[in-house]
Amino acid sequence: VKLEMGRGIVYIIYNRPNENNSMQDTLTHGNGDALLNLCARPDIRVAVFTGEGRMFCAGGDPKAWQAQAAAANSGHYTGDGTVGVRIQAAPQPYEVQMHLQELGMRALKAGAFPDGRVDHSRIGAAKSMNMFTVLPQFTIALVNGSAMGGGVGWVCSCDYVVAVRRAYLVLSEVKIGVIPATISPYVIA
Repeated sequence: VKLEMGRGIVYIIYNRPNENNSMQDTLTHGNGDALLNLCARPDIRVAVFTGEGRMFCAGGDPKAWQAQAAAANSGHYTGDGTVGVRIQAAPQPYEVQMHLQELGMRALKAGAFPDGRVDHSRIGAAKSMNMFTVLPQFTIALVNGSAMGGGVGWVCSCDYVVAVRRAYLVLSEVKIGVIPATISPYVIA
């Protein structure tokens, strides 16, 4: 994720053009870090989200999912080796950490995780999607190309959308039987 700052405006640019800006650790963490930092920047009045290359965001990265699943099954998680190059996260206050822990416990009690293990990445994805809607800045999705899956959620979470004529918004996960539950509230709104 690249940030370009101007007077009262910031451009958040998804920068994985060779992978169609698909979501994996560095992109989602970079986006989350940018959102956290925006919460603490009242001097910025407008946040513009866009992507490098031909797509805004291709949604989830199946290669990253397979690698994470394999790592989870082996009991070892190594990450993708690029965590050191992502945007430095704003420190999470104790209250935020406690809130995330409480969300995990409530989700467990409600049966969201039948195996008893809280999937913090799913909770994090939901919180990240919600952060778009509570930012103090006016948010614009500058859709330079198609968006799929979670990328559609990012587009629909912004206050205003400007898209090129050739852009499509596609909920591609339904083709493989996955319900876009995390992004649905923002797509419907």
